[in-house]
Amino acid sequence: MYQLSEEEYGQVLPFFEGLQVDRLAALSVIRGTYPGRIFVDRKKGPTAVLIGASTCYLGGNERNAVFNEQLKDLLATEILPGLEGRPLFIFSTSDEWKNTVDELLKDYSVIRVSSI
Repeated sequence: MYQLSEEEYGQVLPFFEGLQVDRLAALSVIRGTYPGRIFVDRKKGPTAVLIGASTCYLGGNERNAVFNEQLKDLLATEILPGLEGRPLFIFSTSDEWKNTVDELLKDYSVIRVSSI
């Protein structure tokens, strides 16, 4: 997993153009107008993406086992502890990602909220 520099954020835009929920926040991070970090499976031609801000966004290939294991570690060691008891909202670009997140976070108290 690689963290992109702000100059590299634009390359992940295609992954989130179809995001249906909270799209403005994800695009604002990509454009550099809202604080956040972007992680990818590889720096050149990424196929899996996490945008980490006050909310997280997942896009791309949900079946990338290496990225998913690193995502699980990042959530457990850095993102969840940093919340200090506040809820974490994770939006994804596909139903497949939702299932992957359910599996990655099965050891936590996860409540799935669906949009209408």
